[in-house]
Amino acid sequence: MLTEKIDLMILPQILAVGLVTGLGTKFILDKDDAGRREGWIRHCIHFVFICAAVLGLGAWFGWYSFSLPGVILMMLSILAVYAVTYFINYYQSKQLADKVNEKLEQMNREE
Repeated sequence: MLTEKIDLMILPQILAVGLVTGLGTKFILDKDDAGRREGWIRHCIHFVFICAAVLGLGAWFGWYSFSLPGVILMMLSILAVYAVTYFINYYQSKQLADKVNEKLEQMNREE
């Protein structure tokens, strides 16, 4: 069993990373009228920004060893979280779109 203790200073560090990445997300991705191509470009830019923010702040906070294996492992971790979050968001958006389309079809049949 692991008995290593977590330093309480990690809590404000996590909040700081969340704040920086959240603000970046707001400015990079929060554009509803973006076309398909622009949307993919924005997601690529967003991923690079998230990697830079987490890697930079993570190195500053001492979360990982700043070496090639350490950076690669952090990048893989970021990619995994990014992919899971992306697909959850996609699935929820698709469910909402399906419900809206179903209601619209129902309204058109009633007219």
